[in-house]
Amino acid sequence: MIAFTNGQLLESKSERAKRMHLENLAVLNADMNDKCKELTYVSFASSLENIYALGLDTIKGWYRSKTSESDFDLSVLNLIPKQVENCYYAGLDKDKHGYITPISNYADAIDYRGLRDCRWDGDIDEDQPLFIGMDYNTDITSLAVGQMHNGKVRLLKTMWVTAPKKRGDVIQDFAEYYQYFPSKELVYFYDNTAKETDADKNEKQTYAVRTIDELTDLGFNVTAINLTQTRHENRYDTWGDILSGGTPQNPFGFEYNIENASQFEHCATKTQTRIEYKEFHNRTTKDKRPEKSRKVRPEDASHLTEAVDTLMDGITKYYLLS
Repeated sequence: MIAFTNGQLLESKSERAKRMHLENLAVLNADMNDKCKELTYVSFASSLENIYALGLDTIKGWYRSKTSESDFDLSVLNLIPKQVENCYYAGLDKDKHGYITPISNYADAIDYRGLRDCRWDGDIDEDQPLFIGMDYNTDITSLAVGQMHNGKVRLLKTMWVTAPKKRGDVIQDFAEYYQYFPSKELVYFYDNTAKETDADKNEKQTYAVRTIDELTDLGFNVTAINLTQTRHENRYDTWGDILSGGTPQNPFGFEYNIENASQFEHCATKTQTRIEYKEFHNRTTKDKRPEKSRKVRPEDASHLTEAVDTLMDGITKYYLLS
C-alpha cells in the first residue's frame, strides 16, 4: 500500500491531491514503524559468501555428497525451496499466478488508521457476486473468497479461525470485511463435509444450513450450491490444468492476491501428494497427515487449501454450466 500511495503521489497533478497522499503516507509509515519496533534482522546467507574461509574444495565436496539438488540448495546455498517435493499444487508459481492488490476506486475515502476492509481491494468486480468455499474442522475453520476475472479463477482472500473459535466466527469476520460490498450477492459452494453437525454444540442443523442462515441474517443475498463430492485425484488433475493456463476440459487460468491470500500460497507449497493403491490401480491423493500432527499449526497444514479446492471446484462448474 505504501508503494501504491507513493505512485499516486508521483502521478498527482494538484497540490490538494499531493497533500492528501502525503498525509496518507505519513499514516502508513508511522504504522509500519510502530510494527517494526524491537524486531530482529535475519539474514539467510549462502555458504558461498564464506568461500574464502571454507575453500572451494569444501563446497565441491558438499555438492558431490548431496542427496539431492534441493538438499544442496537448502543446506549449502540457503535457498528456501518454493515448494516441497511432489507438491500437490506443483504448477503454482508466485511470479506467474500472484498479483498485488490494485488501487481501489474507494482509495480517497479510506481511513488508513482503521481496520482493512473490502474497500481497500481494487481486485473485486462489483458487477459479479462473491463466491465462497469453506472447510470445517474442530481445530480450524477456513473460508476462501473468489471471482472469475477474464477467464481466470481469482482468489481474492482467505480467512480462518482456530479453536476455540468456530465456524460462526469466521462467518462474522467475512461479513465485517465485506460489509461494504454493494450488491451483497453471494454464492456459497458446499459439499458433503458441510452436511455434518457440530459435535461440541447441541445443534441439529448442519454447517451448511447455519452458514446460509447466518449470512442471510448479516444482510447477504445467498445462493447456495450443493456440489458433488470430488476425489483428491480429480482435483489434482483439475489444478494441473488450471495452473498451466487451462485446457479444453478446464478452460480457465488461476491467479491469487499475494497479500490477502498469502496463507494459501504458504500452505499449498507445503502440501505433498500421496500415492495410494486402491481398486487395483494407483491414484494421486493429497497428503493430509500433517493435519493430524500437533507439531504443525492448523493454519499451516492443508486445511485452508481444502476451502480453496471447494471454491475452485464450484466456480469452474458454475461457469462451465452457465
